[in-house]
Amino acid sequence: MLKLISFLFTLNLCASTLFSQTWADPTGELKKQLLSLVRARYDTSLQYVEFTVFDTLLAHYKAEKDTRIQDPYNTLKGCILFSTYKDDEASEPDNFIVGIVKNGKIIWDNAPGTSADLGEDLLYSQDINNDGEVDLIYSEPDFSLMRENVDGKAPILYYFYILSWNGIRGRFINASDSTGASELMGDDGCDLIPITKNGIRKIETTLPDLEFDWGDYKTTTFPRITYTWNGHRYGLWAKSKSKNKITR
Repeated sequence: MLKLISFLFTLNLCASTLFSQTWADPTGELKKQLLSLVRARYDTSLQYVEFTVFDTLLAHYKAEKDTRIQDPYNTLKGCILFSTYKDDEASEPDNFIVGIVKNGKIIWDNAPGTSADLGEDLLYSQDINNDGEVDLIYSEPDFSLMRENVDGKAPILYYFYILSWNGIRGRFINASDSTGASELMGDDGCDLIPITKNGIRKIETTLPDLEFDWGDYKTTTFPRITYTWNGHRYGLWAKSKSKNKITR
């Protein structure tokens, strides 16, 4: 049985003030239990599982009086979010399965999975579109660029994933391609900006200095870019989408 015990985690605040979601509990027991759980449920060849324990994370941010991570509808209490996959040694895995565990059981997942990985930094946990559900904004680096960035000095492109959670089921509300890969890109952080009195916010970020053909992403404010809510998803809702895919 999975136990949500706060002392299983030591939270390390990064220089960017963002938390890594790949912490290892001191004994490694919780990670072993999660891996056993996902293997039994999906595939015995799954090799990796990364996770967020919300009780511990929420307590820390509350103590720090940091409002970026919240549980506005009390739907994250007792929950662990996981992202599990097979092998990324040679290339990125085909699919990530994302799910929520509560009381030792998987209560929701997106199996068989997509390209959406929620195993990295949780930037915000808030209701950003004012629909009565908490929205979890994660950033994920472009691993192909990281492998090319041998000296660690080149800029890295990040993708933002937004999972909306109502306590029973989750749904991704970021614009994405047919594989589930996010179309929200930027550097390793973003800002939430109120745009109306009804509480809906836009997402502002900066695209890294890379020699890409940015297509529709090269707006009048480039490299600063804004993603907005269209009633269904967050994305770059330009009039022309003929060239929204970037090329290197």
